[in-house]
Amino acid sequence: MLDSTRGAIESALDKIFGEEIVSYVQWVKGEVPLKSMRDLALGYVIGTAMGLAVGFIVIAEQRPIVDADRTDIETIIRRRLPEIIKKVEIELNK
Repeated sequence: MLDSTRGAIESALDKIFGEEIVSYVQWVKGEVPLKSMRDLALGYVIGTAMGLAVGFIVIAEQRPIVDADRTDIETIIRRRLPEIIKKVEIELNK
């Protein structure tokens, strides 16, 4: 993964943190039974981040994803996971 792609992924995560995450997924609560809004919100952020990361690699680097990319993406998200959890929990406890 190119450094510029890694930077774009980090920037995308920063932008996600600037949004109201829980409000984006609140509508799901009325459509399907949920066990946890926290887990839904975390899944939304992680899924969005992974999708954006894959898109950045495919478009910016013009190549398919390889296992090393998946590992890099997971490493970035795993490193930022405590920050993601804290953001979601703050929103849920408003």
